Amino acid sequence: MDPAERIQHILEGDLGGLDLSSPPQGGMPERIADAAELGEESVSAPWIEGLLEKFLVRGQILRALALLKVLSAHDPEGTCLLPHLESVLDQESLLDGEPVTTDPLATEFLGSDRAPVAWSILRRDGLSVRPAPGPKARTAPDQWTICHDPRSESPKAPHGLALVWHTTTTVPGKSRPAGKRKVCRRKMSLQGTVTFLSRSKKFRADRKYGAIIDDVSPAGVGIHLPNPHGYLNAEEARKCRIRLEISLPAQRQRIVTLAHVAWCVTANDQNGPILRMGIQFLEPPAEFIRTIRELIIQRKGDQQLLWNLWDTQAPRP
Repeated sequence: MDPAERIQHILEGDLGGLDLSSPPQGGMPERIADAAELGEESVSAPWIEGLLEKFLVRGQILRALALLKVLSAHDPEGTCLLPHLESVLDQESLLDGEPVTTDPLATEFLGSDRAPVAWSILRRDGLSVRPAPGPKARTAPDQWTICHDPRSESPKAPHGLALVWHTTTTVPGKSRPAGKRKVCRRKMSLQGTVTFLSRSKKFRADRKYGAIIDDVSPAGVGIHLPNPHGYLNAEEARKCRIRLEISLPAQRQRIVTLAHVAWCVTANDQNGPILRMGIQFLEPPAEFIRTIRELIIQRKGDQQLLWNLWDTQAPRP
């Protein structure tokens, strides 16, 4: 087995080959590099790009970053690895692999889309192997599981072992990342209509507003409403209850549910002023959710992974 296969097996959950009986020399990245028999020549080897691609097309963003972190044991300054990190940061918005990822996006996880800044944060973070948490255990907000090896059971690790990424630095004055991806989400463009059910001076209860649905998840959608004259007010829209209708692609039918506006901001697109909204479903019918999940799966070939924005913060226009 060559070094590329060894490190792929480790990052996919084969942790049994790691010697955990003694403290690591220099840290866990160095220990993994030694177990994979990575030499200095491996840092610039052609397989780096291929292995990164294997992880990224599956949505395994943390494994891709962990690969770069392990390789940094032989390239701490990022002389050869920075272009690979830059490629991850640039291309992550094009990821359409399966399964749909619950990993954080690299730019938000590392706090920057600039490779040198992201590299310094990646290098300061830590890796460790520790007992995997039970199914009902709560994960610390500064820890992210990269992979899980359920075979390595022992009295001290009844659920096996996990390779864990520890976030140690802060970016823009807050803990990283800004939030955790609670549900899978995909970028798509659908037509819909919104009817506001709450009383408002700006939104008529008897009027349907045409909406463009930007992205879809089983918990809600992101939409924007054209606001060419600036009459629609973001502050009044927040927390409103709405009736949401979504037109299904290539079908002459719509799915309908009640929802509420979780966040709303004013913005602009190529056509002028808009309201951008995060819409959260309110007790949607089972058929509605089933259809949403089918949309996400069927359209995975041309979608973009997004954060669950209302679990983090309102987006910047």
